[in-house]
Amino acid sequence: MSETARHEGVSGERRGDAHVAERPAGSLALDLTGDLPCASCGYNLRGLSVRGNCPECGVLVRATILARIDPRATEIQPIPRPRLVAAGVMCWALGGLTAACLTWLIQGSHVAELMRGAAWNVAWCRWASVVALLVSGLGALTLARPHAGIPVRNVVLALIAAAAYVPLAGLHWLVVGVLDTIAPPPYFARGGAVEELAIDRLYLRLAMSGVMAVMVLCLRPNLRLLVARSLVLRTGRVDRQTMYAVLASVAVVALGDAMGLLAGVLRGPIGDVTAVSSLFLVAVGSMLLTIGLAGLLIDSWRLLPVLLRRPLALGDVFGGDEPEPTGGGR
Repeated sequence: MSETARHEGVSGERRGDAHVAERPAGSLALDLTGDLPCASCGYNLRGLSVRGNCPECGVLVRATILARIDPRATEIQPIPRPRLVAAGVMCWALGGLTAACLTWLIQGSHVAELMRGAAWNVAWCRWASVVALLVSGLGALTLARPHAGIPVRNVVLALIAAAAYVPLAGLHWLVVGVLDTIAPPPYFARGGAVEELAIDRLYLRLAMSGVMAVMVLCLRPNLRLLVARSLVLRTGRVDRQTMYAVLASVAVVALGDAMGLLAGVLRGPIGDVTAVSSLFLVAVGSMLLTIGLAGLLIDSWRLLPVLLRRPLALGDVFGGDEPEPTGGGR
């Protein structure tokens, strides 16, 4: 390289340094001054240039900024008790899924009794499923007002949903803890005759579906507020389980139970077809409900990072304040 070129290069560097030094206060820096974990490997990119790459995996720093920085971070309300809210959300989701899985185990014991003549010892599952529902209700209490700025209407709805867990647990106990110990569920009754269906059980199950529908609708507004805290969930970068999908699965179960009641009135081939359709709808709806509850648990796990700490804003990783928008953009 010639002396002239080297001189121009050095002069250019000095001019660049002078430009950075003369950058007005509040403008965007070129280097990361705050902690920013790489979107690929988690390496802390603090101190690197926004034009550089992660030294561990080579991912562009700009790509991590786009993936990690939430443009709405400064609008999101801080959570005063993040650990309590995070624990509550996990208890709410895990308790509901645990109750569903234990109920499947109870029904599986009836199938084993019909097929092999010996039932599993699932007495503990009956009370354990009730406890799981109550734990889920306690977790729902933390969703009533996780942070300031929540409308009073949303708070009241969430409290109604949390209180609804008490009658839900009571109805569940009447089904699995009382009726199931007196007579086998109608779906597994010997002979499969429509007239042997336990009408009381179907009414109780319909009441449970109604209570669950109320709970889903009442919790949805505040859950949407919490989901909005996560850039990944809010922008649809990952699949998530919507509350409406859970509500739809509850509706399928309720439709199956209603058809079971109708099958007790009808006679002949129509009654038999109605009874079989009832069994099918209840089985499919229950499976979809369990899958939906598992999806809610996964979503709750994804929410934990943003519940425990505020989402990253530009000001957190760059020196100075965030730049003001120019050009009249909105």
